[in-house]
Amino acid sequence: MEYVDCGSLDYIFKLTGPFPEFMLKHTAHSVLSGLIYLYDNHRIIHRDVKPSNVLLDSKGNMKLCDFGVSRELINSMADTFVGTSTYMSPERIQGGVYSVKGDVWSLGVMLYELASGKYAYGRDAKQVAPDSILDLLQRIVNESPPALDPKDGFSPELCDFVSLCLKKEKQRWAPHDLIKHPFLQGFIGEDGFKVSSEYRGAIKKWAKNVRRVQKGKAMKG
Repeated sequence: MEYVDCGSLDYIFKLTGPFPEFMLKHTAHSVLSGLIYLYDNHRIIHRDVKPSNVLLDSKGNMKLCDFGVSRELINSMADTFVGTSTYMSPERIQGGVYSVKGDVWSLGVMLYELASGKYAYGRDAKQVAPDSILDLLQRIVNESPPALDPKDGFSPELCDFVSLCLKKEKQRWAPHDLIKHPFLQGFIGEDGFKVSSEYRGAIKKWAKNVRRVQKGKAMKG
């Protein structure tokens, strides 16, 4: 297998804290591009989008890994309380037909956490943690989804992008629509998929700094 030297986003997040907005753009664009490719070319729905399944290398490339979780495996939720269950869409929990929009929900939860530094459904001292797996699933289905607020310093475009990922299934945007969202305008080049040149340098610098942190040096910027 290819060696992706910076590791997974959940591991990186523990080193760096909340991601800067250009890295959130990079994460959103990379995951959406992967989902679109998998579905359009192979009719594969990822089913397990979460920070531990998105990898970054020191050149700034992101890789979506561990795709195609089987139907048999996703029915066993009790062992994944801390991980996968947190990113499950309401319709998946309720037993509905799973579509690529379920992966979009998972992307929205992931972006919320990487931006805010908070777990979407609380597992730290500042938030009320779910009492059990059933409590978590009920909260995902019945409570309003987590949301970013421009008053906290997030751009309106980022807040709207996350909000559209976390709508009820019928109102939730699909990957082909989200990749055209204003949040990604200027980030994606004229070809509609590759990152524009003005962002490439910042992404590569940030990724190299992550690698330095892993080697015991201080994070800068």
